[in-house]
Amino acid sequence: QFNGIEKTMKFIKLAVYGRAGVGKTYLALGFPRVGIIDMESGADLYSDRFPDTRIVKTASAIDVMETVMELRDKPTDIQTIVIDPITVLWNQLQDVHLEFLGKKAADKGLDPMSVSLQVQDWKPIKHKWNKIMTTLINLPMNVILIGRVQEKMKAETAEGRTGWSTTGEVMAAEKDTTHAMDIVIKLNVVGKDRIGFVEKDRSGTYPLYSDIVNPTFTTHFKPILDKYSGGVLAVAPNPETAMETDMAAQDKEEQLYITLCTILEATKDLTELAAWATTVKTNTPLLEREHVQALQQMYRTKSKEIKERKV
Repeated sequence: QFNGIEKTMKFIKLAVYGRAGVGKTYLALGFPRVGIIDMESGADLYSDRFPDTRIVKTASAIDVMETVMELRDKPTDIQTIVIDPITVLWNQLQDVHLEFLGKKAADKGLDPMSVSLQVQDWKPIKHKWNKIMTTLINLPMNVILIGRVQEKMKAETAEGRTGWSTTGEVMAAEKDTTHAMDIVIKLNVVGKDRIGFVEKDRSGTYPLYSDIVNPTFTTHFKPILDKYSGGVLAVAPNPETAMETDMAAQDKEEQLYITLCTILEATKDLTELAAWATTVKTNTPLLEREHVQALQQMYRTKSKEIKERKV
């Protein structure tokens, strides 16, 4: 059901990435009441400038998930959660799964160093990633993901030979990460200034591909918070809840199909068969295509059996 778009209370959901030393962590720690999940001890040197910052040091994906879930489930005075860098979290999820595959290979007498991630391996990795991301973006607080930079490569073929060329730079994380964030900034240093290149801004505050000179919370992000301080709390759709809904619908469809098969089996004459066919037609929108096709074939077979019995 479609409803009118409500005025919502939003928090800053920011992805900021760039090379080492451009001020990514410094920018994030300037937000109010920061809790930082420090995955490479990058925040140590800021203790004197940001003494009120709370910190969790870990390189474990499980620790990150438990910390994020605790923020969701328990009262807290933290207003901004920072993951620094999100790149390490993404790499850790891959490395843990690769280690798991290596142990399975070793148990079979194979070389654990010979394994690599295959297509089917990405599903459990991305499931864990999506669970963390969904929980993060639904937290009633500012969320900042700090990322390293990686080159974007493109395959090119010339004179029958294929090579790779650099087409730009992107945030080093799961490829859809920036889609979940409201604001994406690539940070650089030009002369004595830190320049934030705006790659995305859903709030409409900053034009696409514009530059923010020396970005700070007070000057550049607090106005966005103030703009969205009223209204209902915005909550993103939860894939896990959607999965439960869709699974329940699938179970219901399967039960409907089994029921129709059972009724058909007990059908004795063409009158009952015609009534059954009407029931199937009525419920066709609720059935999977392959089940509809199977029921149609069963109808033809049953009709033939009844007619042969009459003869």
